Amino acid sequence: MNIFSDFQDFILTAFDELIAAGTIPSPELIDTSKVVVELPREEAHGDLACNAAMVLRKQAAMKPRDLAVLFAERLEQRGDVAEVETAGLGLINIQLADGPGAQ
Repeated sequence: MNIFSDFQDFILTAFDELIAAGTIPSPELIDTSKVVVELPREEAHGDLACNAAMVLRKQAAMKPRDLAVLFAERLEQRGDVAEVETAGLGLINIQLADGPGAQ
């Protein structure tokens, strides 16, 4: 497993947990095939970028920025994440931690 798939799995698990908790409604169909975690276009935007909030917005029946905030809250709890920023309409930018608390 690489870092991109690790974070993608984390985001998709968070989506399932948000549904299970009733934070977002349970969609009839869940299609996560277009969710990606990749290098950001600009290095200044962090180490990783994720489009999950924009891709899953209709399934979650939420504005993508609001969904991105929910994902960001979960990501910030990881020991290997230093900072999470939601940008634009819901892109999630992730800065990884370098220190001893990183996983």
